[in-house]
Amino acid sequence: MITESAIRGLGGFSYGNLARKRDRYIPRGVGNGNRSIASHGKGAILYDEDENAYIDFAGAIGVMNVGHSHPKVVEAAKEQVEKMTHPGFNVIMYDGYIDLAERLSKLTPGNFAKKTLLLNSGAEAVENAVKIARKATGRQAVVTFSRGFHGRTNMTMAMTGKVKPYKFGFGPFAPEVYHAPYPYMFRKPDEQSDDDYVQSVIDEFDLFLKTEVAPEEVACVVMEPRSFIDQRTEIDAFFQATAGL
Repeated sequence: MITESAIRGLGGFSYGNLARKRDRYIPRGVGNGNRSIASHGKGAILYDEDENAYIDFAGAIGVMNVGHSHPKVVEAAKEQVEKMTHPGFNVIMYDGYIDLAERLSKLTPGNFAKKTLLLNSGAEAVENAVKIARKATGRQAVVTFSRGFHGRTNMTMAMTGKVKPYKFGFGPFAPEVYHAPYPYMFRKPDEQSDDDYVQSVIDEFDLFLKTEVAPEEVACVVMEPRSFIDQRTEIDAFFQATAGL
């Protein structure tokens, strides 16, 4: 709940009116750890109505690579809206969807043919990846890792390796999802070398495949893209072990 003292400290009554409307009309399921309200942005900086500046380290959680209001993005958005708003590709095809799919397919690593499906959110993309893997392999089991986050839909909550704040009180979840151990270098025992610690997790993973789910039942293993693993050379051996599955 917004107090009057908080209102005075955060932009006066214009802010207070918006904050009260936020509490009245938007459910608490949308968490707001930062109670500031942005009015505009440029590049990596967001501003409130009083021109207080905030460095945007989130970028709408990793999708604003060129920052806010980049001129080329603004121009492209205007051009598209002037042509048509949202015909729905499953209703009628259009060039922008096809051209973007081509570009993304060509950028995706791997020496094999690619195709691209555009979806509304990360959770929807993950769920469709699981559907494709299950259909292609004829298997059902999905392996994810402890402490990982995959989304807030029922399937992706099942895949998420954290009970609070994401899963608590929302079960039951989709079946045939198994959580495997994953190297957590920040909590590595001081007496262990990086290599020894990663090997111990590989050993746990091997045991997991004997006690929790058989490799022959696994449709997919969900983890970070290879480009992320390449930046974490200390866990490359673990990546190779899972790739061998």
